[in-house]
Amino acid sequence: MTKCEVARVLRISLNTLNTWCSRNPRQLPPFIKLGSAKNSVIRFRKRDVINFIDK
Repeated sequence: MTKCEVARVLRISLNTLNTWCSRNPRQLPPFIKLGSAKNSVIRFRKRDVINFIDK
C-alpha cells in the first residue's frame, strides 16, 4: 500500500505519516523502503496494516 492509502486507512494526514516514518516508525505498521536515498519510496503490506489496526 502507498503512504497515501495507509494515511487514509489510519485516518491521519499524509504529513503526519511522513513525519512518523522518519522520526518514530514504531508508531506505524512495518514498512519497506525501496532504496537508500532520503526520498525513496515507502510501501506497506496490506496484511501488516490490517494487523496493526486490529491491535
